[in-house]
Amino acid sequence: MTVEFYSNRIPSRQEREERVLDLHFNQNKNYRQIAQEMKMSLRDIGEIVNRAKEEKERQEHKPLSVQAYDKFSKG
Repeated sequence: MTVEFYSNRIPSRQEREERVLDLHFNQNKNYRQIAQEMKMSLRDIGEIVNRAKEEKERQEHKPLSVQAYDKFSKG
C-alpha cells in the first residue's frame, strides 16, 4: 500500500506509520534514509518498526484457528 502525501495536508499518524513500514520493509531503506524523507527522528522510526515486528511475532504464535478468524474478520 502506498500513501501519497500532499503538501497542503498533514498526514495522520496511521498514514505516517504505514509509510515508514513501506519504506523500511518494501523499499529496504535504512532508518537514516527514512528519517530524512519523512522528517522524523530515528527513535520514532525505531519504535514504529519494532512495534510492527512484535505484532508480527505475536500473530505467528497464535493458534491457526485464531489466525484464520483474524484474517476472515479483516476481510
